[in-house]
Amino acid sequence: MKKIIACPRTFSSDALNVLLKLTSKRSPKNDKTEAHCRNYIQGLATKNEKPFPNPEKDVGQPVEVCSVDGTFVWGGSTDPNQPVILYLHGGAYMNQPVSFHFKMVAHLAAGIGAKVCFPVYPKIPVHDHKETYAKLKVLYEQLLAMHKPENVIFMGDSSGAGLALGFAC
Repeated sequence: MKKIIACPRTFSSDALNVLLKLTSKRSPKNDKTEAHCRNYIQGLATKNEKPFPNPEKDVGQPVEVCSVDGTFVWGGSTDPNQPVILYLHGGAYMNQPVSFHFKMVAHLAAGIGAKVCFPVYPKIPVHDHKETYAKLKVLYEQLLAMHKPENVIFMGDSSGAGLALGFAC
């Protein structure tokens, strides 16, 4: 039987809750807001189909494009014992990565001397999880051909973390 642990309410949490309620914008669902959302998502679909630019300026070192389309690699060596970060960026499965993603992963990788594989995976609404997992499987198999499985680190933020966890299972 699962034990449920309730966090105690505090004045701070109550105040934060009230503040969030007072400052949140409530957008009523109507034809206009629905059309706006559909147009936004369609615009992302068009943008996401374009090739993603090389992030060298954000990473601060040379970045190669891997044989798996749209995957950026940096910091690599031929050492099979080198840690490898397979990083899946967040963005609600529909937004492309931003400079923060590249800078943060480059900083982490430099700290542990790791190679980074950063796929820009297929996004909704044009693509689905099956296409994304297929791409990740090819990339993972390539990594395993060069590195020990225990040295491959699955990592991600937000929806990318969910994607990494789903792929690892």
